Amino acid sequence: MTVRALPHVVLVGFLFGSGMVATRLGLRVFSAMTFNWLVLTLASIAYIGTLAVLKRWPRGKDIWRHASIWGILGAALPMSLFAKSLHYQSSGLAAMMIALAPGITCIMAYYVLPEERLTAAKISGVTLALLGALVLAANGETGLSDPPEGIRAGLALSFLGVLFGSSSDVYARRFMQDFDLLGSAGIRTFAATAVLTPVVIFGSSSNFEAVVTPSHLALVYTVLVIFAGTLMTFNIIRRFGATIMAMAGFIIPLAALLLGVLMLNETVTPVMALGILMIFSGLFLVVRKPR
Repeated sequence: MTVRALPHVVLVGFLFGSGMVATRLGLRVFSAMTFNWLVLTLASIAYIGTLAVLKRWPRGKDIWRHASIWGILGAALPMSLFAKSLHYQSSGLAAMMIALAPGITCIMAYYVLPEERLTAAKISGVTLALLGALVLAANGETGLSDPPEGIRAGLALSFLGVLFGSSSDVYARRFMQDFDLLGSAGIRTFAATAVLTPVVIFGSSSNFEAVVTPSHLALVYTVLVIFAGTLMTFNIIRRFGATIMAMAGFIIPLAALLLGVLMLNETVTPVMALGILMIFSGLFLVVRKPR
């Protein structure tokens, strides 16, 4: 990772980690699909207003096609999967699964992006990180003081979210390097909103009359995370590459674990600590520079 990329990666990692904690707080009132749809809808309105004020409405079939695919792969599917996983596990544990993203992205990028290389150290690191995730799955860790049934479902859902998120970053790096930053981020959000809208209308329900102030604040904060985080994500992908963007997977779990313990009374068990150690040790092998 270059020194110039470090502050960008740290900030976007903290944003998404804190956003995951806010999402779990919002799920106390909203269903997972409804919460994500509200977040994306409000973020879309913010993008429309910004594009209208700046008079930078995106034009051209290519940007609409590629940014829409990026939005479905990188926003609609991962957000839905991770939000659903938070019914079975803590925000810290869900975020820790994101720590697998750098290794998975390395493998995908090797086959798609000519500038990426896959070395023996990267292969060893990815294997060790995956073993760390399997430790969590085998012991049924949730990070919750009162765990629900179906805890392994949470790990499976979050792992699928990581796969879609990593593939979307590689896709954006491959096809969208020359596209407008604000326009691409806006179209990504529009597309994700469009995909989730029929699901929410026909298959989800929430008691909007019972919305309480903490859930309101969680919703507003998550909208800000999506708006700012999408812009920062695309900027990092364009400037530094998909693998560098995936390094935010180091920061997201730390932010979510700390904030989850402080704000949501979540826990960190010894087995979770072992899984964290294995994942981060493996990812150190992935990102370290060869001699």
